Order: sequence, then C-alpha cells, then structure tokens
Amino acid sequence: MIHISAYAKINWSLRITGKRADGFHDLETLFQTISLHDTLTFEESDRLTLTCDDPSIPVDDSNLVLRAARALARRRWRSSYGRPFPQAADSEADRPMRPQR
Repeated sequence: MIHISAYAKINWSLRITGKRADGFHDLETLFQTISLHDTLTFEESDRLTLTCDDPSIPVDDSNLVLRAARALARRRWRSSYGRPFPQAADSEADRPMRPQR
C-alpha cells in the first residue's frame, strides 16, 4: 500500500493554450502549493477502482484521479517502488470547499 499527499495549490496565473488529442488541455500556469492536502492511498488490485470519503466527489470517469491512473496504467508505468502501477485508489478529502470542475 502506498500513501501520497496531494497538496492543494493556488493558481496565481492560468492560461489554456490548447486542447490535446487525449482530451486534456495544454496549460501555462504559475502556482504555489499550500499545506492543505488530500491523502491518496494506492494498492494493487485486479481492477482499477476509486473510492472517496467525501460523497460529493465523483468516483466515476469524470474524476481526474481515476482518468490519470488509467492513463498511467495504459503506459505500463512502474513506480519507484519497482512494482506495476497500483490499480485501486482511495482519496481522503481535506478541502474547505468543493473543487471546481
């Protein structure tokens, strides 16, 4: 099991410069991380799943954590831990407000 802190950030400047073929956008940004963070927990599994302790956060294909994990798994990414990319993820939200979509 791997636990990672995903720190929140403040975007001081954000400019969308284009849209990529994979549906994501090219960005130019200036940001600063802050101490507020979500805790992501990854573990090996037979299938890719996402759970979250905040019921207002979607855990379907609209969630960027799940989309990013699928993109990494498709590229056969191997972590610095020397194992295949974990397939199950859990997010513990630590935000004072709901994220913008």
